[in-house]
Amino acid sequence: MLSAGPPISDRWGGVFYHPVFVDAASECTGLRGYSSNIYIDGLETGAINLLFQDRRSIRAATIPLLFQYFGPLVSRSDDKGEYLRNLDKHLSEQADFVYFSFTPDFDLGGSFPDGWKFRKSATLAVSREKLLNWGNDFKDDVKNKIRKAGREKVTVEALNYLPADLWSMTFTHRKMKPPLEPSALGKWCATLINHSLLKIYAARAGDNLAAFRGQLVFGDYAYDWIAGSDPQYRSTGANQLLMAEIGNEHQRAGIGVWDLIDGGIKSIADFKRSFGAEEQYHYLGSKSYSLKGRLFGITRNIKNVW
Repeated sequence: MLSAGPPISDRWGGVFYHPVFVDAASECTGLRGYSSNIYIDGLETGAINLLFQDRRSIRAATIPLLFQYFGPLVSRSDDKGEYLRNLDKHLSEQADFVYFSFTPDFDLGGSFPDGWKFRKSATLAVSREKLLNWGNDFKDDVKNKIRKAGREKVTVEALNYLPADLWSMTFTHRKMKPPLEPSALGKWCATLINHSLLKIYAARAGDNLAAFRGQLVFGDYAYDWIAGSDPQYRSTGANQLLMAEIGNEHQRAGIGVWDLIDGGIKSIADFKRSFGAEEQYHYLGSKSYSLKGRLFGITRNIKNVW
């Protein structure tokens, strides 16, 4: 059923199933796992990315750091039911507990075997239509900040590395620890850049980097994957100019959907909406495959409120 093969590029979320992305994630986060295409009767029906926490007592595959979508991806709707039954059997042999994040175009459709639990979540995205008319849906505050960035002589450039200091600063100024060590993320980014899956853009105020955003690009889809900024340059309009220029790049490249990823933090969600991004719903799903898995799921729900 599982087989190595070319990654799925024409589906929303495809980059998170790319073997280069998954292998680099495994190496840099200390998780173990794989990405595989799934075939039924010789026909590709989907893909799966699985990374497991390294625990001796339990095999748990839960959404890893910096994965927007995790779990199964269906490419042939006519084989969906059989695909999900085969997938469920495979997971029962591999895991005690799984917690997945499905793509927005994944239709649950009642095809899942018994035992799965789901809840609705949302991401923010810019559609092809809005990209073709990029700039027309900006809020007035965004337009004013972009004009201010021009007066402040802010410029935008491409980088071939992760600005680790800006990444760390995003968390440390909130008195938070970065979720991933900058050195590990830098290594992950270098691999993705070398395979043309990641582009990093930065706004510069004078001689100093003011902000950056890392864009995963694969097929017709782009993802606003990582970002960082220096708070002292926030009033210059650097962040707004950076988003505007990245959108221009995606427009020229013919990107179909720009997934701005998540919107759980209100201030960040409001920033993304100010460029015309709209909510796109998708589902999170979990299942326990053993008593250990059920106990793990209960404990996880208490800690994470689901």
